[in-house]
Amino acid sequence: MEGKSTPSATSQAFGILAALGAAWSVPALAQTPADRAPDAASEGSAAEAGDEIVVTALKRVASVQDVAATVAVISGEAIADANITSALDLPAITPGVLVQAAPGVSPVASIRGIGTNASNQAFDQSVALFVDGIFLARGKDYASSLFDINDVQVIKGAQSAVLGKNTTVGAIALTTRRPGKAFGYELSYNHDFSLGSDTIDAALNVPLSDTLAVRVSGRYADLEGWQHNELLDENSPRINTRGGRIALRWQPNDKLEWNLNYQHESFRSEGQMLYVAGDSNGLVRAYAAAAGDPNFTAAFNDRFRASPRPGFPNDFATNKSDRIISNLSYSLGGGYELTALTAYLRSRGTFLSNNNAVANAPVYLNSDLNGSNTFSHEMRLTTPRIGIFDILAGVFYYKDTYRYNIGFDAVAPSPLQGYANTRFTQRTEDLSGFLSVNLYPTDRLTLNGAIRYTHENRSADYVRDIIRPGNLVSLIYSPFAPGRLTRSRGFLDGSVSAQYEIMNDVMGYVSYGKGSKSGGFANAPNNPFALRVDGSRAAEFADEIAKTFEAGLKIGRGSGSHLNVAFFNVNISDFQTSLFSGTQFIVKNIDIRSRGAELEAVLKASDSLRFSVNVTYADTLNKSHLPTERRVLVRAPKWNGIATVNFEHPIGPDFNFSADGTVEFRSELYFQDLLSSTVPVAGAFAKLGLRLAVEHPASGATVALVGRNLTNRRVPNYGTGLFPGQAGAYLASSEPPRTIALQLSIKR
Repeated sequence: MEGKSTPSATSQAFGILAALGAAWSVPALAQTPADRAPDAASEGSAAEAGDEIVVTALKRVASVQDVAATVAVISGEAIADANITSALDLPAITPGVLVQAAPGVSPVASIRGIGTNASNQAFDQSVALFVDGIFLARGKDYASSLFDINDVQVIKGAQSAVLGKNTTVGAIALTTRRPGKAFGYELSYNHDFSLGSDTIDAALNVPLSDTLAVRVSGRYADLEGWQHNELLDENSPRINTRGGRIALRWQPNDKLEWNLNYQHESFRSEGQMLYVAGDSNGLVRAYAAAAGDPNFTAAFNDRFRASPRPGFPNDFATNKSDRIISNLSYSLGGGYELTALTAYLRSRGTFLSNNNAVANAPVYLNSDLNGSNTFSHEMRLTTPRIGIFDILAGVFYYKDTYRYNIGFDAVAPSPLQGYANTRFTQRTEDLSGFLSVNLYPTDRLTLNGAIRYTHENRSADYVRDIIRPGNLVSLIYSPFAPGRLTRSRGFLDGSVSAQYEIMNDVMGYVSYGKGSKSGGFANAPNNPFALRVDGSRAAEFADEIAKTFEAGLKIGRGSGSHLNVAFFNVNISDFQTSLFSGTQFIVKNIDIRSRGAELEAVLKASDSLRFSVNVTYADTLNKSHLPTERRVLVRAPKWNGIATVNFEHPIGPDFNFSADGTVEFRSELYFQDLLSSTVPVAGAFAKLGLRLAVEHPASGATVALVGRNLTNRRVPNYGTGLFPGQAGAYLASSEPPRTIALQLSIKR
């Protein structure tokens, strides 16, 4: 019958598929899955064991080709070679991930076109960030520098059942290097000729005894900006980062291992990140002329004119953080393992902005102080295979206090004046339990079911001081009596998956996951206690619930040749976002969906030559858009991906030559959801990267040239309307231009 496959047709289809799998996986037939996590010593990346790439972020050790999910693993060596200095640079080497900067050191990450908006710093991120297994809630954590990294693992789709609440879209997991059992050291220096930037990384690994080792690492980075302020004759943003980490690893016997690390980091960015990039109606130009600057122009060309408010410094953002992580694992015998993961995090930041400033007459100035104190503890038990199943079970406790104080000061000659200060304190306490079970009915079929229940208490205290009354303060930051809002919720998240080995090195899977992200309270609303029509308070936003279906096929294994294809459909109810009204950001919930496909193809043509391409197509829509809003979700390109070629070849008996070429591409996207927004679409682009290196293996020395964005594509990475709602004008910041860096390193 037309439209239906006969059994013979189905058999033929599977036969063709099997033949394709066999042909593609020939170079990988000698590979076997890793039995346990590789040792993360000083000698290399734990992401790879031989030719096998393993995943640990899902709390089990498995080959990336044996996981019923879309997962990308990037080794620490690849991160260092590409001169990746922070998570902001990850899109250059991480397929399907978009990280965009925003004012106040508040980057936001997106996967499959979905990511949390940066305008409300009280939002937890939908793309959760984990460092050494520890959950970090704030977007500014993405600005932390990446030094002495073992690997980065990107897990796509709702992962709340295993990884925890607030992983509705996916997760990015960073693993730092643990001390190894052999003495070693690493030192690298990068100088960027285009920007005049310098980065120094160093690490020292010392075994103190047969059972105790220590690793000390650090980074100093002085990055010059590329946006030129003609009035001040300086570039911005200029970023200085200092970070250090000390790690201990104690293994008194083959049953007990304790890893403890402490990291301190300081970050400072100076100069404006946003500048007036458009002024179609000439309002800002007229204002600048009246203030004494007839040469003012507004264009997206990395050149702008602005000066700070007299008596105040130029724009700046700072952040200092301390992080202590303890990971204690104990083997109970027989394959049973108990893990205790404990962490304390503390951060303090400041932000000063006068990004409407022209000449010596800024319209407004705002500043904020923010910080958090976080404690978390997880206990989990993993079992060996018992008959046809194995188990992962655990409990998790999380307590966080987040403080955000913002001052807003509008000054003459604008008729809209006033000065208000808002103090916001949000407290969160979670307790959850989780269980994940793998079933093996046959040698080829694996079933998984996971469930997590979380109970959360969250409160927010608001205090507003009107320091100088004025029209603008009355409009945006009206006075109110101090008060507290509270909420208590329970979340039940779960996932199921089935994977089947169709033939040797050909695996198909289907999965479904439900994940939740807790609601909360906006950090600086007009009046947080005002009642909405539905009876809720104006500061509240609802819980975000995501449901992800995925089906995929993985052909081949490990880092040899392989071909992966996945189809996904993501529906999110009450997605947390905010809308810029022209005078303020309004936090709200919307319903969205993203559906599409992902393709990863890796061809290891020979021991010297390797090709790869990774493409994501995501059709992401706002299902509850208003007539005045776009149907397409903001910051959601339909296409993005990375294509690479890697070549290595010896030069005589003593040297090796390598060349790594990369093309990063992305289709157009919008930054604002209002149809009336003056912020234009960010156009499609393709950026070319190239690294040429000569290595002397005997000494461990390498000399390389690293070029990024060699096509010099100038694209915005953030855009917003000009406050307070000046028609035809908008602010933007741009991604870096072409850069070429000299990289010197030694590794022993």
